[in-house]
Amino acid sequence: MKREVFCAGILMVLGLFLVQNLGRKAENFIPYQTDISVPTAQDLQQRVPAEYRRSGALLVATHPTTPPTVFLTPDTMQLQGREIDIMAAVAQLLGLKLYWVNPGSLGSTVLGLASHRYDIALANLNVTETRLKKIDFVSYFDDKRLGLLGLAATQGQVTQWHDLCGLTIGAGSGTENATVLQNHSQDCKQTGAAPITVMLFPSRPAGVQAIISGRVPYFLGPYEGVKAMAQGSHGQVVLTATLDRHGSYVGMGLPRQSSLTPVITDAVNRLIELGIYQKILGEWDISYGAIGKCYSNMDILNSVSAQNDGRVIQ
Repeated sequence: MKREVFCAGILMVLGLFLVQNLGRKAENFIPYQTDISVPTAQDLQQRVPAEYRRSGALLVATHPTTPPTVFLTPDTMQLQGREIDIMAAVAQLLGLKLYWVNPGSLGSTVLGLASHRYDIALANLNVTETRLKKIDFVSYFDDKRLGLLGLAATQGQVTQWHDLCGLTIGAGSGTENATVLQNHSQDCKQTGAAPITVMLFPSRPAGVQAIISGRVPYFLGPYEGVKAMAQGSHGQVVLTATLDRHGSYVGMGLPRQSSLTPVITDAVNRLIELGIYQKILGEWDISYGAIGKCYSNMDILNSVSAQNDGRVIQ
């Protein structure tokens, strides 16, 4: 796939620009690759808040450990993935430049948004009621499918959520997947089955190593992410099961009541209308998560509740 490469020298110059014009502490910007090319939408560009029109820049946080969502290319160490392409397309519609940083963890990403250190974040962040008390969200992916990593010998042993009762299952620390497991653990107990023991890990690679070493039989994560981990493990682990769920969205995080939230929402909807959004997901082989309309904040939760029998992830 042909990719446009943004050089480190340009990023350094723009780093100074951000410091001078936005009054922010200098960041270690990460170069990125994308082949997305979208014309500026004049009507949307005119709605960009004045402070961002003046700077012409957005400081974007990410956590690049989840291919094909967002990751660093092994050869050039540049950001690539679904989130890079979608955010690049949004920025081009709005006539803005992007400068990416890695806060180091999902928790630091949310805290950075809450303190207005970052303008926006794309780090495979699930929209939850708890997070919405701290930050804004704009939805852009239906996280309807989860994957279970395990050893090849365990393939086929899990076909539904109830099969996890009584097992120890790994999940990423601070992720919604851990909460999903805890909710299903309560379901196990209500049916008289043994609860699920949830073991938390700082990253998916750490979860893979725990499977290989025998600490846990399985690790739960977003379908596209754990599928990529299995493909890159050279047969050490495999995708042993796919588990569906409803009413859970991945969103772009923004500071609470950000002036950018409305125009970012409309920009994503414009990409959907133009078919560019669907093309991006298709290129990353994750079209199953396409949404028909983008929502922000409580409108996302209202959609979640309607699809999920009233249960909203806390």
